[in-house]
Amino acid sequence: MDKNNIITPETIDPIVRVTSFHPCKVGTSWINRVITDSQLLICLEGQLEFFYEKEEKQNFPSQSILFIEAGRAHTLSVVKDSILCTFHFEFCQKGTWAANEYRIKPMPET
Repeated sequence: MDKNNIITPETIDPIVRVTSFHPCKVGTSWINRVITDSQLLICLEGQLEFFYEKEEKQNFPSQSILFIEAGRAHTLSVVKDSILCTFHFEFCQKGTWAANEYRIKPMPET
């Protein structure tokens, strides 16, 4: 990747690949998962626990948004019955995040 592949929030032109809306019961987990595109996950109700491999666990309560970076191993667990809305996407029309073909600056927080 070179400096020409840095996009800014003003130039985001996303491609949404998959969306979902579903309830999840406490105890549901996606362990050591790696996704091929970035994901925004909205916890409409409930509570989630999330961490990237070898990093600290973070809690995401009801009404929070979680950004999951493509290509990074992570674990997501439902700690309180939840309703989730998810979007798998790329920030721009050309290239993929997982292949390191672009990055956004500033980098979104988890």
